[in-house]
Amino acid sequence: AFPLVLDFCRDCFNLQLRHCFDASYLYDETYAYSTPVATSLDSHYSDTVNKLIDLDALSDKSNVVEIGSNNGNFLATLQKSAGKVLGIDPASNVTAIANCQGIPTITGFFDEHIS
Repeated sequence: AFPLVLDFCRDCFNLQLRHCFDASYLYDETYAYSTPVATSLDSHYSDTVNKLIDLDALSDKSNVVEIGSNNGNFLATLQKSAGKVLGIDPASNVTAIANCQGIPTITGFFDEHIS
């Protein structure tokens, strides 16, 4: 168990956990959450991609990086309209799923090394 204490800054409204722990404890090969395949999510992903295209924020020349990409479901939708996509996620079991589905994904925390 980990203490759940929040600190709040009244000047900038930042809210954060007071205690830090090694995040690799959560994101190992036993990480339990994988983004589900669901019609509602697919619809949301498609709507988001269409909005980005309408705003001229996404094209076949776009390079898209998703931090915390999990199994790559959203990137799979983006990949149809973007030039290149790249996922980054610390959980090796879900990045393996993404890579097997043709979504280039790096296993690791988004830090100074990966960035």
